[in-house]
Amino acid sequence: MQENLILIGILLVFVGIFLIFLGALFGTKENVKTEWGFFGLIGPVPIGFWSSKKAFIFTVGLIIILVLVLTLMKRW
Repeated sequence: MQENLILIGILLVFVGIFLIFLGALFGTKENVKTEWGFFGLIGPVPIGFWSSKKAFIFTVGLIIILVLVLTLMKRW
């Protein structure tokens, strides 16, 4: 199980790098507003920064999905 998680993590890193490369290669050259969001934990204290309400909703939704996946993996 541990080896599978390591391989999944490495695969996700490479997929992320590939997506960043594709975005830089085929991204638009027009003046586009970029929205961003960040969420982290310092001990038990949640900290988050967002550039818009849309980025906030996306980031919180992603956090909820990740918590559900991690919970299901722990019970599996």
